[in-house]
Amino acid sequence: MKNLTSLFGLMLLCGALTGQKPIEVSGTSFKLGQDEYSGIQLMIPEASFELVENMWIKALEKGTKSDVSDAQQGEITIFGAYLKSISEAPVNIYSQVIPRDSLVELNTSVELKRSEFITENMYESEFNQLKAYMHDFGKEVYIEVVKDQLKAEEDVLKELEKELRQLQNEKEGMEKKISKNEHDISVSEDDIRILDADIAFKNEQMAQAKVRLASVGDNPVQKKTLEEELKDLEKERKKLLKSVEKEKKDIVGYNADIDNIELEIPGMVEQQNQKMQEIEQQRNRVDSFEAKLDIIKGY
Repeated sequence: MKNLTSLFGLMLLCGALTGQKPIEVSGTSFKLGQDEYSGIQLMIPEASFELVENMWIKALEKGTKSDVSDAQQGEITIFGAYLKSISEAPVNIYSQVIPRDSLVELNTSVELKRSEFITENMYESEFNQLKAYMHDFGKEVYIEVVKDQLKAEEDVLKELEKELRQLQNEKEGMEKKISKNEHDISVSEDDIRILDADIAFKNEQMAQAKVRLASVGDNPVQKKTLEEELKDLEKERKKLLKSVEKEKKDIVGYNADIDNIELEIPGMVEQQNQKMQEIEQQRNRVDSFEAKLDIIKGY
């Protein structure tokens, strides 16, 4: 029950962090320089000042040869712009972009003719069309904002999945190292058996040489030959014994490696489990931002 409560709390927190907010459009009046204008106020959630300003300038300059004549400190003016949903004739647009806490405010006034501005009282139809235009622009900006948010979350997910693959590869490498060491131990044990057999044969050869040496009497030539043969056999025997010691030492090393790796594997498994939990949580975040984007597209 406690786990379910915690999960529900996490879902609520995730929703609070990623949930979409409304785009607000209303009539307003605002000052631009020393002049006061009537028009539309647009509130765009979560957007940055730079994004709104750049997209707004691009929208104003679309379909016209006119350029924005003033774009300082968020105050943007263009003469001869075309807003075909509102007027077939070119219009003048006065606007200001203001960064607010967690949103951006865009105030816009449209001059249809000299000193005739779109207001709800004088041009109700155009006013409603301007509200719709501003809403659509706000929606376009908000979609870009959430697309960036979604991409950032997807990048985090890709990085977590990459980290998980690295952990899995490390664990696989550990398991392969254990298998290789076990194989090497088996090979060394086979080599020791062969070497032990060679040592036993060498001991028999030495015993036979000693018997022959004892039976040669005072013959100096045969005695010298047998003594040299015994010396060579002893040298070969020591070499075989040294090889056995090396193989045994290698086996100790292989087993030590296996023990160390087997101690590390549980920690590696725990890291993988933790990483998979992080991935699952991040996938939920990606899903929530995808849902957020779909909802905003439906605004």
